[in-house]
Amino acid sequence: MTTAWSAQYRQRVHSLISAALTDAGFPFRADEEIAFRRQLMEDGSRIWTGLIREMRPRVDLDHFYRRLPDVRVSPLALPRVLGFGYHQGLALCEAIANRRDNEGAEISAVLNLGVVLYDVVCDRLPESREVLEASFGPASLRALMAGDTRGIVAAGDSVIRVLQAVVVRFFERLRLSGGSRAFQHAMADCLESMYLGEMGDVQSGRWLQARRKSVLPTWAMALSACRFTDCSWKRVTALKRSVLAAGRVLWIVDDMVDAEEDLASNASNRSWLLLSRTVSKPSLRSLLESEIPSEEAARLTLNLRRSPDGLQRILAQTCHAWLSALSVELPAGSSRAR
Repeated sequence: MTTAWSAQYRQRVHSLISAALTDAGFPFRADEEIAFRRQLMEDGSRIWTGLIREMRPRVDLDHFYRRLPDVRVSPLALPRVLGFGYHQGLALCEAIANRRDNEGAEISAVLNLGVVLYDVVCDRLPESREVLEASFGPASLRALMAGDTRGIVAAGDSVIRVLQAVVVRFFERLRLSGGSRAFQHAMADCLESMYLGEMGDVQSGRWLQARRKSVLPTWAMALSACRFTDCSWKRVTALKRSVLAAGRVLWIVDDMVDAEEDLASNASNRSWLLLSRTVSKPSLRSLLESEIPSEEAARLTLNLRRSPDGLQRILAQTCHAWLSALSVELPAGSSRAR
């Protein structure tokens, strides 16, 4: 049941993020957003269909689809996540290599799905930690990059089996695309840092962990999409600062939108980490009474402007899509009441 504080928080987040996106030059336009989301689903469904055919180990998809409600995932989320990853990959390819690269963008899409499923499994299937550590620990990740899948531990849960199949397919496509030694080291280091962000010891610092798991996926997508020629490798390293700014945009918005769920599940979240510096028992009320939501919205605008030029629009569209997931009661005349 939505509380008064919950409704106020969602209303404020909606207003702040909408204003931040408008200030950055990307106001909400209904026709554009509807067309964009339709294209997301078309592209994501195409990639998902191909991914199903290529999955190894094989998965009982009927059982998988029946299992999704247990982990609070809609079947429609799968192609949507792939679609977002694909279009972010296209934008990264154009920013890095100045060309449209469908293959590089599809690798980026598969990575995006893997990251999202991994996060779901960690948050909602905590009993799976041992299987995840064995399958995707630092040593296993480097073995997967070399084509060795022996570290993948057989999982009984169909959601984890799909995650394993997606990760295996990601590394297969990554190897097919080649890559210099410098690229391979950069990707391995990035994936290991992402793993430590999700599974590492809290003593390493919750802020560092949260940054690793939330910002570095965009850097990994850039590495995946650049296709690893000498020219694109130099370009992607030159753009690293702006690519990480794009990752911070997604981190800020995701955590603002998910603040209620993350508080209930004790998951890492920017807003609660910032608030805990001054408040011993954070709550929605204390968050609303703080300046943190406004400060985060300002950081959103700043990081969006610092992101690669070609990536800014897809980032803004991603943020608008996240806002649409908020249950916000708006005035009858609002452009968002639909």
